[in-house]
Amino acid sequence: MLIEFAHIRNMILRNKFDVEEKEMLLTAQKIAVKKNGPFLSLLNACIENCFIDIENRDFAAAREISFIHNLPVEYSDLKKWNENYFYCAELSGYLEENDDFNRIKCHIHEISKAQDNIEKFLKAEGVKI
Repeated sequence: MLIEFAHIRNMILRNKFDVEEKEMLLTAQKIAVKKNGPFLSLLNACIENCFIDIENRDFAAAREISFIHNLPVEYSDLKKWNENYFYCAELSGYLEENDDFNRIKCHIHEISKAQDNIEKFLKAEGVKI
């Protein structure tokens, strides 16, 4: 799904988001729902924001996709996920570039819930936190 998100972001930035990219984004959302990973709520919120931004011809849609493009879609992806990079680079970059307080507040809430889910999962797996 990472490649699809990168492609979608690039097409938004080129102002070439079309039916194909919309289908890719909807498919990515369906996959995320099916996998029911720790960041499902955040992924859904960002994808919904993306559709709203595209409808308003707002390039902020690309920012929403860039923010989620490296998130683990399912719990097994946590092993490959660079958590430090997400919190230090991607989250801080998103906050710096975004002036929509309601989105920021919503996303921080979703990240907090995801972190709780991750900690519960890791404890169940016997991983020290």
